Amino acid sequence: MLAVGQPLLSANALHAATDDLFCATQKEDFYRYQLPERDTITLDLDLQQRGLGGDNSWGAMPHEGFRLDVWRSAIVTG
Repeated sequence: MLAVGQPLLSANALHAATDDLFCATQKEDFYRYQLPERDTITLDLDLQQRGLGGDNSWGAMPHEGFRLDVWRSAIVTG
C-alpha cells in the first residue's frame, strides 16, 4: 500500500481496530491493557485536519490563527 499526501499526510497504525479504542459508555476508565490481542494492523489515514487545539474536544473549531483551512488531496493505492 502506498499513501501520498499532497503536500502532507496524517496517519497512524495500531494493533487495535478503531472500534476497540472507544469505551462502551464514555464514562468508564479505559486502559491499553483492556484492548483485545490482535494480529492485524489498522491503518488510519486522516482526510482532513482542522488545526491545532481548540476550546473543547467535541466540535469547537480551533482559534483562527491555528486553523488549517486548505483542503489538500491524498492518493492511496494498494
